[in-house]
Amino acid sequence: MNLKYLLPLLLILTACNPQKKILSSGKAIIQKVDGPHIQCADNISTSIGALNDESYTIFYLVRHAEKQTSGNDPALLPEGTERAKRLADILSDAKLNMVCSSPYKRTQATANPTAEIKNLKITNYNQRQNDQSAFFTDLLNNKQGSRVLVVGHSNTIPKLLNHFLGSNVYDDISESEYNNFFIVAVKEGIAEVSRFKY
Repeated sequence: MNLKYLLPLLLILTACNPQKKILSSGKAIIQKVDGPHIQCADNISTSIGALNDESYTIFYLVRHAEKQTSGNDPALLPEGTERAKRLADILSDAKLNMVCSSPYKRTQATANPTAEIKNLKITNYNQRQNDQSAFFTDLLNNKQGSRVLVVGHSNTIPKLLNHFLGSNVYDDISESEYNNFFIVAVKEGIAEVSRFKY
């Protein structure tokens, strides 16, 4: 087929497929990861083949849930505790080898329900950019094929995404946003990012 006809055809197919449009926008609300299958709200679903392929290292990245506004190391608000439980439910059927969190109350409390249902201890990492990059590079080099939940912050999660991609694609998350859910599949230094809400 002539390439000049292919792009308009793809645009028409995307416009006619609202499910695909929502998924590509990163606004689909993820409800469950089960093997390669991703179930979202409004009967939207997709598959990520890499989730079933042990040659990929998989990272589930989230910012900590809603936090209190006072203090140097604030705890979660009640709605943050509910979001942390929702995260555990989303990943309850997913394979998970490791739960990583920065060493703060809000990140630990976000990670803890998932760690508990998976019977895993939380592994702390230093969220400073160079330390964070070194920690996850080491993990990629020495634990290929792992499935890892990473709970971080509005500025550290985008930096980690950019580290995996090798390019500055993601800006800091807005202080008012707590619902971003990223799935990163990495193989041979190449990262693919899928973005959802939760």
